[in-house]
Amino acid sequence: MANLSIRNLVLIGLLLAAVPAAHLLPGFDSSAVEQQIRDAGHVVGFAAVAWILYEILPYGLAGKVVAAFGGAMLIGVIAELAQKLAGHFFNPYDIARDAVGAGLMILARVLWEIGESRASRLLLRSVAAISAGFVFAPLLYWGWAFWGERLKAPVIMDFEGRFTDLYYAQTNSRIELKQGDALDGRYAEIMLGAAPRSGIRISPAVYDWRAWDHLVFDAEIVSGSDVRVSIHINDYDHIGHFADTPAGMVTVRPGLSSYRIPVADVIAQAARADDPANIRRVAIFARSRNRGTILRIDNIRLE
Repeated sequence: MANLSIRNLVLIGLLLAAVPAAHLLPGFDSSAVEQQIRDAGHVVGFAAVAWILYEILPYGLAGKVVAAFGGAMLIGVIAELAQKLAGHFFNPYDIARDAVGAGLMILARVLWEIGESRASRLLLRSVAAISAGFVFAPLLYWGWAFWGERLKAPVIMDFEGRFTDLYYAQTNSRIELKQGDALDGRYAEIMLGAAPRSGIRISPAVYDWRAWDHLVFDAEIVSGSDVRVSIHINDYDHIGHFADTPAGMVTVRPGLSSYRIPVADVIAQAARADDPANIRRVAIFARSRNRGTILRIDNIRLE
């Protein structure tokens, strides 16, 4: 299609509006897996930009390739600059992802068109399909990683699966995953430090906690003294804003036990407007400064 039809004008208008908006909208980057999905979205999004530009620009083959790729990159740079207005930073790696998506889709589009004989067209179109497949492969891969963890609900962290390391982080501590028996599976051992906030931070894939009353986890002291533990529950807007609450404090002792934390009470006592439909961070910190104490934790879930 070489002419600017009404349909193509509408498509390019919507796309030009959506690309900068996608850079500015927060809310899908609280875990490493979500960051990977957002990064993969750059590849897919700018593959679409390049494809639409290729379709509507009134040039020959070489002109379409140069203009579509150049136009997609220009849009990507403008979008990265625009997101600085919302307090985000210019990320050159996003520009590289935009280039990969645009390049792969243009390559696929060109290979789909060329080829003189039936055999050559079949071969080139097969390569084109593979090239287009590379555009979507990262998004599908990381989407599978995200939904695989989300489908474990009401379990939000069981330390099982290949993507576990991307959903938790240590804080002033050292975390080691250990393998129990067939029933226990893997669990985390946290060697606590002397810092006031020593423990583990978890980015759950399950956001909406409105249907559950309690956060429950299994824990015990493997080595060392009893530990007073503080549980923090944050929505997306309050990640990293920690406030100790009476409802979120428990004492973990030797011997594996389940500890129940009332979610609504923790949120209310934190004196913030945390949204129980958008929980993005759970932190479990030791308040007792027992350097070297080892805390075992497993099966963090909602009930």
